[in-house]
Amino acid sequence: AKALELAKLLRIQNFNASNGWLGNFRKRHDILFKTIRGEAGAVDLNVVRRWIEEELNPVLNEFDPEDVYNADETGSYYTMMPNRTLAFKGENVNAVKFSKDRITVHVCANMTGSDKRNLLIIGHSRNPRDFKGNMPPEGVYTFSKKAWMNHEIFDKWLMNWDDELDVSGRKIVLFVDNFSAHKSNVKLRNITLKFLPENSTSVVQPMDRGIIRNLKFYYRRSLLSEKIKAIDLNKPEKKISLPHAIRMMIKSWDEVKLSTIQHCFANAGFVRDEEGLNAVGDLMEEDDLELEEFRRMFDRVMNMAPHEERVDAMDYLNSDENLSADEEEPTNEEIVADLMNGEMEYENEEEPTNEEIVADLTNGEMEYESENEDNDDLMFIWDAENEINQEFFQMHNDFMQ
Repeated sequence: AKALELAKLLRIQNFNASNGWLGNFRKRHDILFKTIRGEAGAVDLNVVRRWIEEELNPVLNEFDPEDVYNADETGSYYTMMPNRTLAFKGENVNAVKFSKDRITVHVCANMTGSDKRNLLIIGHSRNPRDFKGNMPPEGVYTFSKKAWMNHEIFDKWLMNWDDELDVSGRKIVLFVDNFSAHKSNVKLRNITLKFLPENSTSVVQPMDRGIIRNLKFYYRRSLLSEKIKAIDLNKPEKKISLPHAIRMMIKSWDEVKLSTIQHCFANAGFVRDEEGLNAVGDLMEEDDLELEEFRRMFDRVMNMAPHEERVDAMDYLNSDENLSADEEEPTNEEIVADLMNGEMEYENEEEPTNEEIVADLTNGEMEYESENEDNDDLMFIWDAENEINQEFFQMHNDFMQ
């Protein structure tokens, strides 16, 4: 196992990588290993129709449209310009490599579009360097080790909203998919949590019917606008900072029209009574005029790029379409089995060798972030690093002699 190999190389004595250790390590570091969540083959429309009739319609008859919400997450490479699209074209969730330029965006709105909840942006770091003197609005940004949604973040988001509803006296229903972090055990006073049918979210989840796609469309358009400004001013292109990306994402959410949200809910079957059974329709696409403007902006940027870096506008628009934002958590037994069989995937750019990890530790080139105040894991790393440094200097002295 990887942990045992590293322990041996780091000269750590009496180390036992048991299931208990692995579970605790996973919790301390917020590690979730990858599985594909979503559609497992074709959607069974009979299941969808039965769910609409038996589960959805009674809820829609109980709650006003203003009080019916859907929430979901989407991943985004927030700095990606068109000339980088080729590196990701055709990649799926299993192949996309870890990038610190990725964020998760949590999106929530009600049926009428009258309440577009504030976006929640999930990044990698507790205190990103870019935030110094440039903090985003309160409650907009949070973090996890892999910039994914998890139980802690979702529960806190729910509780804050529940407290807010105490003031207004409203009762609402929130539909989410079956991702494990959404299965909250928090006691809620004002929010009824409902789950969409499994393997059907591409059909019955309003966010997946075009709302999130629309949000990303406006964000990509903002990125193109930034690129064109640099071209017009004959200035070198600056990398998009995280605070700037957050502001652009918020502005893009503001641009998503109420009518778009209403159509996406309707196309997902969120229509009262019998109409809902036949309401599932086509995906909500971008406005033709807006799409034409997007293509003009895209073509102008592409004309400045080398021929081998040119891609289609739709490839750029959909470049992170399959980027996962929340991952299912396997059992300890599954993780151990993957470790033993060498099947575990890593989310960094390239899995380093044990020797490279130790070399990085020795040279102080590895960055560590701890979500726990006690910093137990950092102390472990520091102790290991000190031991390696001592060994290194002893070897160096022996060599010099």
